[in-house]
Amino acid sequence: MPRCRENSFCCGAGGGRIWQGDDGVTERPSENRIREALSLGDIDYFVVACPKDKVMYTAAIDALGVTDKLKVLDIAELLVPRPPRDTATEASVDII
Repeated sequence: MPRCRENSFCCGAGGGRIWQGDDGVTERPSENRIREALSLGDIDYFVVACPKDKVMYTAAIDALGVTDKLKVLDIAELLVPRPPRDTATEASVDII
């Protein structure tokens, strides 16, 4: 992405900003960043390494109506794929 490393762009949640309102904001930083990612062309994933990023960028994708074009993944989800769930086994496990 054009803005990366020392020139990166925050999701907008840093420094407690996640709890502030959006009054007077024309575009959330997370939405701006998702638009930037989509402008790169055919991409499937927006990979993040921060729990706040996952929340903010997922909300931005929903707000922009592009859930069919882009999915937010934490880097851990890329490195260690989640095994398929076995609902039959889960139903028979007793939690003590």
